[in-house]
Amino acid sequence: MRCDVTNADEVAAMAARAGRGVRRAHRHPREQRGDPAGRPRSWTSSPAEWHLVVDANLDLHVPVLQAVQPYMVTAGRGAICNLASMAGRATSTLGGAHYTTAKAGVLGLTRALAREWAGFGITVNAHLAGHRGHADGPRLAR
Repeated sequence: MRCDVTNADEVAAMAARAGRGVRRAHRHPREQRGDPAGRPRSWTSSPAEWHLVVDANLDLHVPVLQAVQPYMVTAGRGAICNLASMAGRATSTLGGAHYTTAKAGVLGLTRALAREWAGFGITVNAHLAGHRGHADGPRLAR
């Protein structure tokens, strides 16, 4: 089955073709979160919402990092702290798949830049903000 994954209409058509004949699987009631019909949020978010969340939580780091890097190289030192989240290491029960994906991307970007920029005296770290007081908080902190 061929499909241009950058074209939302082709992706929808491909999914419809692939979904014909698929039987319904039983889901545990605890897994039925999301919208009132019980669908997970990742099923109902639009491509525009996905891009908005990823742009705001991952992509906007890049122009800032690229803007400050030359000054730090000239100085021979620098320190960067990206804003990540515990969701990037586990999952987010509140933010959805797009948020979790974006924050995991921040962690990957941080690790890659830490390696690339270390030779220029620049340290790159990430602060993993968490949801304190949440039922999963103690488990995620371990």
